[in-house]
Amino acid sequence: MLKILIESLDFPEIDRTNNIFHDLMSCLIEQQIHYGSTKKIFEKVLKQAKVEEVTLDNFYKLEESNFGGVKLSISKYKTIQSVILFYSQNDIDWNTLSNTRIQELLGSVKGFGPKTIDMILLYSLGREDIFISDDYHIKQIIPTLYSLNSEAKLTTQISEVASPWSPYKSYAFLYLLEFKRKK
Repeated sequence: MLKILIESLDFPEIDRTNNIFHDLMSCLIEQQIHYGSTKKIFEKVLKQAKVEEVTLDNFYKLEESNFGGVKLSISKYKTIQSVILFYSQNDIDWNTLSNTRIQELLGSVKGFGPKTIDMILLYSLGREDIFISDDYHIKQIIPTLYSLNSEAKLTTQISEVASPWSPYKSYAFLYLLEFKRKK
């Protein structure tokens, strides 16, 4: 099935940002906000703070602008503080680290689970062998395309379907998202 999608869609480029701090803040501020509005929310926060990219040095501007009026829970704000502490104590060249090492480091920061870390690996660092089996859209696409058993553990089944696509699972992931977008 993936072969048919590949033949019918343009090759997906991985647009990496290489700004882990900015992307972590984006993930935190956008978590638990309706999918369709998330990018607009973070853009509003950045606009209010008059910054294009969030860094450790300019983060205070987000605080001064009261996060553009976005209401942050106490736990979310504590996670933001954990990220700031982590970054102030560590100077890391993320591009030199293995996926496993990045998962260990980011996993040590309270508030980040495997899905967020995989998003960082894919979209921030452009890693080619990342497949987010727990992604909302993937959980809609793969069961239909591959006739998965909805009674069994879906994420496990999706991981099994994606396994043969290694070491280029990121491209398969992006093809599938593009397929859903064009549907």
